[in-house]
Amino acid sequence: MQPATVAMVYGKLSDPELAQRIASGDKDAFELLMRRHNQILYRTARSILKDDAEAEDAAQEAWLLAYRAIGNFRGDAKLSTWLVRIVVNEAIGRARKRSARFTPAGHRAVRFAGRPVTSERSASTPPADGPTTTRSRYTG
Repeated sequence: MQPATVAMVYGKLSDPELAQRIASGDKDAFELLMRRHNQILYRTARSILKDDAEAEDAAQEAWLLAYRAIGNFRGDAKLSTWLVRIVVNEAIGRARKRSARFTPAGHRAVRFAGRPVTSERSASTPPADGPTTTRSRYTG
């Protein structure tokens, strides 16, 4: 269907009704759902990831996950809440992976005044009965 026709036919359907149609295989209903909620999903991912391209990828992956799981949507919450939760989980997972990629082994990422600080073990051997000493280095 053409986008204008989709909006006319499905425009008055509620999100739960769209979810039911999508679960039964209606791709036009999914297109309308995406048009309704894509901006909030992208903005949510962008607020977590702070990167436009990564946010687009996270939103796209969230849409795929939502499409596959739409039959499990129970309607206990608003559909938009369910979709946002999916994109939040996807964005947080991506942020964790990115953080793990950029944090060298043996370092723990710490933030001070919004800037990264790393904590690393001292090269000296710690006393047998005492705690390990650490030194911090401001990297901002």
